[in-house]
Amino acid sequence: MDTFTQLLSFLTLPLVLYYVITTLVRRYRPKRLYVCPLDSQSDAYTSLLPVDFYTKPQQPGNNDGGYIYPSDSTTVLEQLRTVVATLHSQQALTSLDPHNLIDLHERLAYINSNDLVNWFTVQFNLFAGSISALGTATHATLVKDARELKKLGCFALTEKNAGVLSGLLCDTIAYYNQDTKKIVIYTPTDDAKKCWISYAGNNEIEYAVVFAKWAQTNASNDSKQASVNTSIGKLFLTPHVVATVVKIRNNGTVLPGVRVEKCYTRSDFRSNSFGTLTFTEFSAETESLLNRYCSLDTTTGTLQVDDCYPKLFFKLSNRLLVGRLCLSATAIVCAKMVLQLVTKKVSNSKRRQFSYITDHLQLIQQQICEMDYYFHRFIKRFKIDPSTSVDIEELLERHIDEIFLIKAYVPPLSKYRRQMS
Repeated sequence: MDTFTQLLSFLTLPLVLYYVITTLVRRYRPKRLYVCPLDSQSDAYTSLLPVDFYTKPQQPGNNDGGYIYPSDSTTVLEQLRTVVATLHSQQALTSLDPHNLIDLHERLAYINSNDLVNWFTVQFNLFAGSISALGTATHATLVKDARELKKLGCFALTEKNAGVLSGLLCDTIAYYNQDTKKIVIYTPTDDAKKCWISYAGNNEIEYAVVFAKWAQTNASNDSKQASVNTSIGKLFLTPHVVATVVKIRNNGTVLPGVRVEKCYTRSDFRSNSFGTLTFTEFSAETESLLNRYCSLDTTTGTLQVDDCYPKLFFKLSNRLLVGRLCLSATAIVCAKMVLQLVTKKVSNSKRRQFSYITDHLQLIQQQICEMDYYFHRFIKRFKIDPSTSVDIEELLERHIDEIFLIKAYVPPLSKYRRQMS
């Protein structure tokens, strides 16, 4: 018994000491103060201001320094072209990797309208970013044209029946027609039409990255494999969703096989012409398939996917993860700007009702700066060193839980701060 008691004392004493020491350290350690700039004074930001920012008639009392940002699609697109030209002159658009896109979204969020930032993210992350990440050398010219805004596109993922489960349900069908040597895309039901697609209703948009479930003549060993009737007969649905980049308009005219309908209810982005896309035996060249992670056997119409990509859709949806990070970056910028506005209003006001806010401003700034610190520490993981071969898609998948956590926590912050103003 004495031996057991000695052994127990030997084991518990270090644990007790560890608990006491850590408790004392936590209690008496000075609280960490987070510091971050709330404004954007550097030339890297001011160089992206609208060209008429200082000459356009001002509106007194406007929160944007009196400047009234346009909301019509023609003017917003014109401003976007100016911003993109400036970014190209600064060599800032040479890469569409996540870290660079996040940085650009921060820069734009400080000094441009929500409409412009929204169009930028659709064009460069969802459209051009998808083609760059999922395509091959075949699609390099289209990526180049998309970066220079010579080709404008949209991202056709969400379907009417998906609801809030955007992308998790995909009933649009794609298959290979051996007679015409074309890939055929069609919408089997009204619930399967692509819905609430940003800018699809704008006549300037000529291309779309379309996600569809692949169907083929070869059946698998799964007795529960679903089948679908098509123009070439009965086909079997595979578990894979493919991405194709197709032309839906030519000089503003919708091409045969596509029906575009506008969604007239708008969000905060008033220049965004939401639309629905319905495909009726729409034919596209085989080169339209974004085939970095899959290939098409044109002799059998069979989709071939590497064994290391059993769920091809998760490779295709990585641009959505990047979008979550871009959204979080702009939300933090929004929170900083709103806090700066509230601080200015409170300091310039002599109303007693504002006195209680003053006590909380320092705490709010600490919360924002702490979030800013951890967010930027996290996104450093996606900064690519050209001298090393890093698979950015694997990095995104490895950190998917953290990305969704950031997306769930950060954007609501800006909404809460905005209510205070």
